[in-house]
Amino acid sequence: MPPTHNHDHGAALGDLSFWSNLISADGFTARRFCGGAWSQELIWLHNTSDFFIWLSYVLIPIVLVRFAYARRHELPFRHVFLLFGMFIILCGTTHFMEILMFYWPVYRLAGLIKFATAVISCATVAALVPIIPKALAMKSPDVLEAEVAARTAELRDANAAKDELLQSEQKARLDAEIARNEAEMAQRTAETANRAKDEFLMTLSHELRTPLNAIQGWASLLSSGKLDEETAMQAVETIERNAWTQTQLIADILEVSRIITGKMVLDLHPIDPAPIVTAALKAVEPAAQARNIVLESHLEGEPLLVSADSARMQQIVWNLLSNAIKFTPRGGKVSLALQRRDSFVEIMVKDTGEGIAPEFLPHVFDRFRQADSSDTRIHGGLGLGLAIVRHLTELHGGTVRAESPGLGQGATFIVSIPIRAVASQPELPRLGSERQARSTVNPHALSGLKILVVDDEEEARTLVNTILTLHGAQTFVTSGAEEALNKLTAWEPDVLISDIGMPGQNGYQLIENVRHSNQRSSRLPAAFQHSGIRSLEFT
Repeated sequence: MPPTHNHDHGAALGDLSFWSNLISADGFTARRFCGGAWSQELIWLHNTSDFFIWLSYVLIPIVLVRFAYARRHELPFRHVFLLFGMFIILCGTTHFMEILMFYWPVYRLAGLIKFATAVISCATVAALVPIIPKALAMKSPDVLEAEVAARTAELRDANAAKDELLQSEQKARLDAEIARNEAEMAQRTAETANRAKDEFLMTLSHELRTPLNAIQGWASLLSSGKLDEETAMQAVETIERNAWTQTQLIADILEVSRIITGKMVLDLHPIDPAPIVTAALKAVEPAAQARNIVLESHLEGEPLLVSADSARMQQIVWNLLSNAIKFTPRGGKVSLALQRRDSFVEIMVKDTGEGIAPEFLPHVFDRFRQADSSDTRIHGGLGLGLAIVRHLTELHGGTVRAESPGLGQGATFIVSIPIRAVASQPELPRLGSERQARSTVNPHALSGLKILVVDDEEEARTLVNTILTLHGAQTFVTSGAEEALNKLTAWEPDVLISDIGMPGQNGYQLIENVRHSNQRSSRLPAAFQHSGIRSLEFT
């Protein structure tokens, strides 16, 4: 009786007769019975081949599934991999069915599996067609490797640029730190300089005011006419002594000014420093004896010739000795040694005085610097003497250094002047203190000389004129450069003495005009007066 078809498809699938009919072999003959030429070897050849084909078709999808799962977040076309895996499994199953039907002819089940294989095959093809352009657009491994290499190079360059930027940033930070430190140092230096300037101005005002007070006080008493002869002489000596002190202070300031502005010119000659040292010792003997200080000297036996300015060399030695006596207590000792050391002449002044603190030792030759600059200090002065020593020594091509074990242990100053090869006879030094020089001046030493004095200050002109007249000179005084130039032609003086700072035309300009004239006066000896008649600079 033929089967009825009034059941729906779902009921048919749930019917056990459908499945039993699907795997039923009724009415079919197994393949091994088809044909009579199946040998045992041929059976094994077919079945073994189908088995390994089936096994391979099963393992390949497993590997593909494992790969697709591992790269699921970055793998394109994942659905194609699933379809292709199902297609391979079904293809392998058809080979497995070939083995099965060799013994059990379930042709219905085999047909159903082939039908599913066909469906999956068509679905795979349908899925592959749209992705072929995308697949073809994908870059080849060579292109990808080239892009990876290019990208790697870009990253390397970017890292190099980043490292360079970091280094530049670190260098900029370091430069900024250095600049900040230099700015702070410059600020501290400026503050120190300002403090030193303020201290110097305070010291200068005190040092200038002290002798000026004495001069004014005694001058006022002298003008009153109430002093007896002995007290009047004491007043004159006091005025002269304090005027000399004030002149020395001003001379030191002018000396430093000439050094700073480069106007210090040395008159170099081959000289033997031994007479200079001896004369400097004699010049400071009165000051040492007044304080009961012992002076010792150790001089080199053989003559030592150096190329130097004798007056400036004397100034160096005199400043060092005066400084040593100033800071050595009563009953102390100051020693001076002159010796040759290698290719240098060494002048060493050593005292048993107050010594120098280690922190101040590097600044002992600085201008306007004093170990004690307070208003309660024991010793006076402007702190210029040692600075002048250093500058004059360096102008001679030498060096000066200070040594001291510490406070209360004395100090040693060493000047080294290079020995130069000289063939001339040593110049006789122009030595001796100013007071000694004044005491030996012939009152008529200028007799017969015609001297032209130029100064815009009336009192200074009168003073210079009086001094020169007392020494026998014929003088003519003028108040300015223009009047002096007119007088040169008419009077023809032997010597010209001029102030430096004058209105309209200063002393330097006056001398320059005289030197450039075609008259006899162009070879006229000339001198600048710096403070009265005490200090002259000859040109």
